[in-house]
Amino acid sequence: MWLTEVLEVEFPPYSLRPPPWGVPPNTSHTIFSRIYPNISHTIYPKHISYHFLASKAAGRVDEFTVPLKHLPGAGGGWSRFARGVDTSAAIREALESERAMFLPNSRPDSFRIVTDLGRPVGEQGETALRVIIGEDGKIWTAFPVHPW
Repeated sequence: MWLTEVLEVEFPPYSLRPPPWGVPPNTSHTIFSRIYPNISHTIYPKHISYHFLASKAAGRVDEFTVPLKHLPGAGGGWSRFARGVDTSAAIREALESERAMFLPNSRPDSFRIVTDLGRPVGEQGETALRVIIGEDGKIWTAFPVHPW
């Protein structure tokens, strides 16, 4: 109990796999490897990995193309961005925001970020964005949602 208070790390959740960007140098002598000597790599708390992957994704927003079904004027019942919204800037803002909520996704190799931007970004008046990110830091999709 005291260990989690000192390190300010929430257990669980934690990941027993190294992150996809590789293991940092000199991690074999961390406190985690002393606690878990039979594990050959460092345990990475998921919330730290999520923040890192979100910042990595924010730097790669220009490589992402919003699916056609989420663009203004698209048909169907999908949530769509409002006309005049710079989707890349809105997604980048959502990923870099301090108000971003990191949540699990239905697929185990991804997570979602929901951020209320405080202004309408969707055709139905949605003010939040949901961004789905894979464990490689690549944006899978992004679309407007109503905040909770």
